[in-house]
Amino acid sequence: MLVYLDTRDLIDLLEKRRPCGPEEFRRRLVAGKHQLVISFSNVRELSQPLFKAQTRTIVTSLLNQIETIPLKYIREAYICPQEVEEAFAAFSEAREYAGVSPFVCRFDEACTPWNKRPATASFLNLSLSETVLMLFSANTNPLMSVPQHGGTLRTLLEADRRLANPPTLRENFAQVLDRHISQGRLAVPKSRVAALANWIYDDPSRCPSLRLCYEVYHSVRQNLSDVPRDADIPDAAHVGCIPYVDLITLDNRMRDYVRRVANSAMPGCGGGVCQNLDDLLKRL
Repeated sequence: MLVYLDTRDLIDLLEKRRPCGPEEFRRRLVAGKHQLVISFSNVRELSQPLFKAQTRTIVTSLLNQIETIPLKYIREAYICPQEVEEAFAAFSEAREYAGVSPFVCRFDEACTPWNKRPATASFLNLSLSETVLMLFSANTNPLMSVPQHGGTLRTLLEADRRLANPPTLRENFAQVLDRHISQGRLAVPKSRVAALANWIYDDPSRCPSLRLCYEVYHSVRQNLSDVPRDADIPDAAHVGCIPYVDLITLDNRMRDYVRRVANSAMPGCGGGVCQNLDDLLKRL
């Protein structure tokens, strides 16, 4: 099985050693031939103490502990454009969507678009902690959290909630798809976006990460009492990994939204979602 822990559970495992420590977790994974999936969002959240004085050793220690566990890295930031590229190829060739693999062997690859080589590819034995320290020292530090992203999300959600006559989710999906195509610089003609969007929306198994994140966002939009938080940015990244792992832990709020989507637009998508690490270990 591929198992994914949100950062809260990673910290509980590595620092607080609950419900077990990394040694016992590793033993459980090895015995069952399972792997821990790690994303850029996980590592960025774990690396935040680097931006405070005298904490580099703590971060390095945590990252070194992670590397003792059987690992698989996921390029979560590039799953959606990868899915859309495959969807357009399938749509153009009149075949069924074949799926994509967002997994890579090293963390530097997880930070790089799926169709490019990382700048550090020539470093044959680059560890996770070394990669993080190199990123931390870069002029444009990608590990730094960007608080204004939370504000941007709140502004977007407020604007969507104020719409007097909002489009249906199917109609709006074409606009969202067009935005992903533009941001990913994908070779999809504008004239084919609407038809491609309808084709993808007809079947939730086509572009499952894009569709799940889309449905969760609109589930939040419809809950007028919910005010988005800065933490929703990494939480959304974790949600996007759900279709590609067997078990995943999420916080209560996001787990509830995934459950709502699983009960409506995407049946079964929440079957591997766990409350916490203890719950996940019981399912291994």
